[in-house]
Amino acid sequence: MELFCTDQDLQAQRKKARRYAVLFGSLCFVTLAFFVVLCLCTDTANAARTLRAALVGSVLLGWACIAVFVCLLSPARAKLSHLEGLLDQSPALREGRFFLTSASFQIPKSVRVRQVRLENGDESAALNLDEAWVSRAPANGSLVRVQTVRKFITGLEILEAPASPAPAGEKRPAPGKRFLRVFSRLFPLFVLWILIVPIFGGFVFTRITDTDAAHKVSVYVDAELRDAAALAARLEESVSDPVRMVKLHPFTYALFGSDALKQADLYIVPASHAAEYGDWFAPLPEELAALASPEDPDGIPVFDPVSGAGAASSCILYTAAGGAAEPYLLFFGRNSVHLADHAALDVANALLADFTASLSR
Repeated sequence: MELFCTDQDLQAQRKKARRYAVLFGSLCFVTLAFFVVLCLCTDTANAARTLRAALVGSVLLGWACIAVFVCLLSPARAKLSHLEGLLDQSPALREGRFFLTSASFQIPKSVRVRQVRLENGDESAALNLDEAWVSRAPANGSLVRVQTVRKFITGLEILEAPASPAPAGEKRPAPGKRFLRVFSRLFPLFVLWILIVPIFGGFVFTRITDTDAAHKVSVYVDAELRDAAALAARLEESVSDPVRMVKLHPFTYALFGSDALKQADLYIVPASHAAEYGDWFAPLPEELAALASPEDPDGIPVFDPVSGAGAASSCILYTAAGGAAEPYLLFFGRNSVHLADHAALDVANALLADFTASLSR
């Protein structure tokens, strides 16, 4: 009798399950390490690029982890548990004519099986054969002796070949059916993962690339910004502890709430809008009082419409397409937490130095 379930099979299955567990664990570690390394490499200048790389890489690596778990590790563990259950119980012997049907079903948290009909005279027994062992099944109509545990066939001996073999059920499931079964299990998990990654990744990167008001200088610009991250990274060179970040935003960033806008450390606004936002501005520090605009003693010119010179003019679009050019002024925020520690002053000086350099060109 050919036995399908032996101690050697059990040991081989244990090794296979361990290999898949190591593969799955390694992929999970690589996914986590990839995300952590990108987080550690993130700064103001490259945050957008590293976030995209982290999201795309984490989605793809996560899909690989899901595929290994669903297609390899979970079935291997289920098969191992199935074999252990079969070997723990005493087998029985039955004889009859063997007929493999095309009906198959998945036993919950176990293996997929094919149904077998064993006929002995007027009696017929419904048995199950592990789908992995179907290739070892005899021709339909064969007289066989089978070893069973519960309703599972664990061994088989052919006693007599059939005189005229009956039509057999398909020995192996069609590749298309097998693919659809696997895909139906993977697809919902893939969709769930692609929803989780942006939420989790966005939350983590927000914590990395932003901080509380005490550790950053916020600059709001009433104009369109281009590559604000590059300018912020450049301005961060002018600050020192405890400040470690400079954040630049257009006024539209606070479109649905002006609280953050009112708490800004610095503002760059057109001269024509200065009176509108006047309640947000603080008097100029004594160090910069001499640079005050004649039209507004609280503001310092940072864009000259005549010469076209402006502070960080490669990043701040002072003149919108089709719009008339006008002077822009730099103001300190009345509610800034960095007036006393001079962090806002350091950033303002960096912008003014750029404006001065632009005028001299």
